[in-house]
Amino acid sequence: MPSPILPPPYLSLSRTPSPDKPLPITPLSTASPSSVDVSTLDSPSRRDLIDSPPPSATLPSKAPSGLSKRTHALLELIESERAYASDLALIRNIHLPVALGHEPPIPTPPESSSSSIRTLSTASGSSTTLLGPPMTRDDARIIFSNLPELAEFSDEFVARLEIALGSVLPNGEGEDRVGVLFIEMIPRMESPYMHYITRHPASLTHLNSLPQTPALAAYHATTRTLAQQLSNAWDLPSLLIKPVQRLLKYALLLHAIIEATPDSHGDKENLRRAKAKVEAVSHAINEGQRRREIVKEVLAVGKPAELLKKKGLGIVGRVRSGVTTPRSISRADSEETERVMQMERHIHLTDEFIQRLAKETVEWVKSVQTLTSALRSWAEGFGRVIGLGPDVTSEAFDAFLVVVDNQLATLCVDLDVLVREQLLPQLRLLLDTIKRPALLMETLHALEPHHYALLQHNPAKGRPPSGLNEASIAYVALRAQLGTELPAYLTLLHDGVTLCVARLAKWQARLWRDVRTRWSDLWDALRVEGEMNAGSEETERVWRARWEEAAHDLSVTRRRNYITAIPDRRAGGRCERDGLA
Repeated sequence: MPSPILPPPYLSLSRTPSPDKPLPITPLSTASPSSVDVSTLDSPSRRDLIDSPPPSATLPSKAPSGLSKRTHALLELIESERAYASDLALIRNIHLPVALGHEPPIPTPPESSSSSIRTLSTASGSSTTLLGPPMTRDDARIIFSNLPELAEFSDEFVARLEIALGSVLPNGEGEDRVGVLFIEMIPRMESPYMHYITRHPASLTHLNSLPQTPALAAYHATTRTLAQQLSNAWDLPSLLIKPVQRLLKYALLLHAIIEATPDSHGDKENLRRAKAKVEAVSHAINEGQRRREIVKEVLAVGKPAELLKKKGLGIVGRVRSGVTTPRSISRADSEETERVMQMERHIHLTDEFIQRLAKETVEWVKSVQTLTSALRSWAEGFGRVIGLGPDVTSEAFDAFLVVVDNQLATLCVDLDVLVREQLLPQLRLLLDTIKRPALLMETLHALEPHHYALLQHNPAKGRPPSGLNEASIAYVALRAQLGTELPAYLTLLHDGVTLCVARLAKWQARLWRDVRTRWSDLWDALRVEGEMNAGSEETERVWRARWEEAAHDLSVTRRRNYITAIPDRRAGGRCERDGLA
């Protein structure tokens, strides 16, 4: 069994590569690939940004005399991977920083023809920097996507390939084990390449739609000049296509190696497995791209009926309600359909909950305002009963009105503002996010009967209509895409709802805490010796001891919740008894 391949540490800037290993690419930072973010790039310092071999240091395009076919295939793999890593480093270390307004580096020729180092120093006061950043950070995020992550991955892949090639390279040791390395690296390859390739069309579209400013023109001119000295790529679009091309080429390179590898070689089976795995990754990415195109078409059309009309089909009622599923449906397809339907039900339930939460929250705010207004009305009636007027005043009564009119009313206004300006807009945004999944699900239901009609089509009656076939393909792709993306969407949707509910609960707790503080302060100011702030029963006993005669003349006392509700909350009474639950 071959020994495990351990990744070497990142290569330092000062390392001088040997002619047989001409291209160690050094990242700008030692951050892990997943942590690379174009929004965090700092201005490059005056140092070497990229190591690149002179033309004489690269391997020949054709196998020299005496070089076996298999050795040539392995050398082509490492040579092309080094060139690819160099192109990605060119984007990461030159195109991306300059796009964000940093000073462009200037290539410095090698000190001698035997040197394999090509360094870059920083240009001072260039026209590009003087004109300002040619792109915003959002532009760079869309155009370059996760290219820094792919560059980091390729850096590591080159270094590990050099070890995995063993004695194929000078100074290497042992039998080559490229298949083992590919099997280990492919699982890490799929996600970043899927992310980049599926967004590549949008990246080019965005690049072509940028305003043609002097800064952008200077950027293209500067980076083109630098790129011509370090790469065969002509311009930025020809560099951005590199990851798409590279993923497709891995299977061809592995096929050439497998063809030249004898069955007795210890890595032969691993090479076969690696080729199958990389082809599966390419297929998955192509399938993901196709699904996204169908989703884009559905969203662009906007109505299921229009989509069916576009395919030459009419509206058909849902087949699955009351009709047996065709026998040709596989168990996996049935399970995927059921999962999507369950997630659709979760979306509907969440939609209903959000709307109910918004409605009941508004009603609750109104009830708090109504309660405060009722307390003010009771206070006016109480003042008249005890004979208060222009000539007869009471400091205690006035202090009570200050709490009701100024403090409690202000709390109600603040609560209403929070709900209307923060909570309701956030709930509205959550509801808006449901519109697209709902449209996709509606379209899925419209396509479903045509899909089942195709499955039940009798081949003896001739070929099915092309529109029926297109509808079936669209249905399967749309169902698969929903099955893939809805779980993550539902998680985010539920997190958003939870955040809104937690925020509302925080506001409610703060409201009752503030109400308690206001009433407690009033109690402490008005109490006499021997009276305690000991809950609703004590509050009511003290009040009746003072105002028993007046209570008989107040019809509102029959509504005890209005008399004691807010004081009881301030005194720690039970809100269930006071009508506030």
